[in-house]
Amino acid sequence: MSIGLQNTKRRISSVTTTKKITKAMEMIATTKLQTWRERMLLTRAYSDALVGIIKKHINGEEIASHPLFQVNEEAPSTLYIVVSSNLGLCGPYNFNIYQKISHIVKPEDELIVFGSRGYRHLINAEALVNTQFNNLGVRINYEEIKLVTGYLLKAFIEKRFKSVEIIYTHFINSMTSVPETLRLLPLSQENTDAKEKNEYGPIIEPSPIEFIAEIAPFYINNVIYSKLIESQIAEQSLRRFAMEQASDNADELIDELLLQYNKERQSAITQEIAEIIGGSNNQ
Repeated sequence: MSIGLQNTKRRISSVTTTKKITKAMEMIATTKLQTWRERMLLTRAYSDALVGIIKKHINGEEIASHPLFQVNEEAPSTLYIVVSSNLGLCGPYNFNIYQKISHIVKPEDELIVFGSRGYRHLINAEALVNTQFNNLGVRINYEEIKLVTGYLLKAFIEKRFKSVEIIYTHFINSMTSVPETLRLLPLSQENTDAKEKNEYGPIIEPSPIEFIAEIAPFYINNVIYSKLIESQIAEQSLRRFAMEQASDNADELIDELLLQYNKERQSAITQEIAEIIGGSNNQ
């Protein structure tokens, strides 16, 4: 067998092995995608109920005077929570987050990063990353989320930041996801219908101010938790699509290499026949 045939056969074997890997990763991503979708559905009812409770009790000037509703205009920077991935091979998932950060985050803004990929990238880019939370990953660990929430609430009340926002990936469909920003603090009274005010509902004790102070951590925990889940759905969806495309490309490349191999093999056979005929004629 000629060297050209050996190289082509070796390439076919290599691409076939790569295709097996991409197919396996595609199936894993599909399974994880279904798991996270189910998890999102399970948390949606709780999220909707919690938001409904808060909306019915954040009316009035007394509530508006709470520090969690005030923009800290004199603060020098904004705190951003960034959701990236732990693994690669997920298409433009992380790149889109980096692009979003480059457009809205200023050098003096502080970042808390979920996901080792984003953490390493932003550290290398010399962004102001909070190293207190350098092992967050994307494990969706509620205890870790509570630690982050405690930190950002304390920092916001101390007027260290103008606002607190989360940068995550919004899942649209199996092929499309876009990075978005959601404000966590200050809390907003916008889009609250005055008719929904708790005029005839249960009497809340202690006062509404104390009620908000107690329920705000639960609300922010839930928002961060839900956005982490949505980002996971987007990540697995993009990874599944990327691996599907890679498998299709591997099929096309294998077909091209097989065609090339057959041509080279036919050419080698023809040359051997010609050499045999030429040798017999010389005798």
